[in-house]
Amino acid sequence: MNEEIPKILTELEKISLDSKEKFAHLSAVQFNWKPSAESWSVGQCFAHLVKTNESFFPILDDIAQGKRKNSLWENYSPLTKFFGRRVVGALKSTTRKFPAPKDIRPSESAIELSVIDEFIEQQREVAAKIKATENLDWQKIVLTSPFFGLITYNLRDGYKVFVTHAQRHLRQAENVMQAEEFPKN
Repeated sequence: MNEEIPKILTELEKISLDSKEKFAHLSAVQFNWKPSAESWSVGQCFAHLVKTNESFFPILDDIAQGKRKNSLWENYSPLTKFFGRRVVGALKSTTRKFPAPKDIRPSESAIELSVIDEFIEQQREVAAKIKATENLDWQKIVLTSPFFGLITYNLRDGYKVFVTHAQRHLRQAENVMQAEEFPKN
């Protein structure tokens, strides 16, 4: 069994609880308010997380079912450990902005509050997928980012990316709410 599973599952649960506690009470106006034209609203942060998770689910399902094998690049990439640490470290940054790939950018239209429940349900799915891989060697299973084809990281780091990415966008959503112009009612 992978020793990190309890920690990762605890972090996923905390993300779900924080999502409900901090954002579910917002009005539709608050949920969709943006500090600037270039910034995302709270709702867009959640919509982005949902789209990102969806892009990884087929890969994780194939891994859990034993259907997936590392590609030649994944087996021999000299950068797998580097990218794993680098991606997790970059996502922890609170000041550095990264443009989201086009496929996972949120809609510009109003986002429904129900996206929070959808995200929380996905967090449960992520936890189940992690548990389904608990007896696999997370170090030897290598993923290629579905967004940047040269970036590879092992499954262990991939799970850390899930957690850190969600934490990053929850912080981003909190920052939106702390803006001076944020609608109070």
